[in-house]
Amino acid sequence: MNTRAPLFLSAGIVIALLLGTAIPPNQATFDFVIALLFIATLGTVGGLEKGWHARASNYRGALSLLVINIIAGSLPMLIVGLWLGPNTSAGLGFIFLAIVPVAGGIPAYTAALGVPAERITLFALISYVIALVATPLLMGIATGETLSQGSLWITLSIGLILPSIFGIVFARPIARIPVTLRKVIILGSLLAVMLGIGSSLSFLDFNTSTLGAPLLVVLLFGLIRSPMCAFFGLLLNYVPGLRTSSKEAMLAGGYKNGALAGVTALAIGNPAAALPGVIGFVSEAILVALLAFRAMHQKKTSRESG
Repeated sequence: MNTRAPLFLSAGIVIALLLGTAIPPNQATFDFVIALLFIATLGTVGGLEKGWHARASNYRGALSLLVINIIAGSLPMLIVGLWLGPNTSAGLGFIFLAIVPVAGGIPAYTAALGVPAERITLFALISYVIALVATPLLMGIATGETLSQGSLWITLSIGLILPSIFGIVFARPIARIPVTLRKVIILGSLLAVMLGIGSSLSFLDFNTSTLGAPLLVVLLFGLIRSPMCAFFGLLLNYVPGLRTSSKEAMLAGGYKNGALAGVTALAIGNPAAALPGVIGFVSEAILVALLAFRAMHQKKTSRESG
């Protein structure tokens, strides 16, 4: 796997956020972000079509990965969010990360690491199907802001529900789009989403009063989130009934849809709560780079021993 790719993505996200601060925040910018999130979600879910026809054993493995994702990926972020305080922007941002489904691009990382993608593809599909109901419900409970519910439901409908349904229904024609072109469209959309989030963050002063927690604490938990949760996933992989490949377990534990978490924060008028989701992109890039280096080292060791 090319370890530079996730690092380039992280650099692109940082640059997009910085460029976005030069754009005055307004409703048109937010609408633009939602439209791009629709495109990104449609492309990622639509690209998962091949997993529907996997063997029964892959369905069992997919359900194991779903449990690992909930325990290793969601539960720690929920604990961090509650510890920081659900009434603070930082705490709410981590709670959003706990609620959103797995990142749709996770099968691509699995394939790039040399692991068969069938089980993790099914896991991603099951995660998004469950998220169609669970995410809006849990987001509504987490925010508890009736005045924001209209924009919240619109955001989740356009950013998650509708593109996920369309992606499943129209998976075959979407899959016919050349893979390289599809990746460019998805990554371009995600970077443009970061541009819009940067615009919304431009007027904020990231201090303790804004975030409800010290910036250093938010950065620390945000950056270690993916490797930490991947490690928890690796530990769960040794639990009878949850055993799958170690790489699949680490990816299932370490990846979340940070873009959806960030845009949801904007939808309820709390852009500071988008910070954990944005930092998560960098954290996940660190994880996939670590996994790629590990795979390269194992391959080199195998050649030398052979």
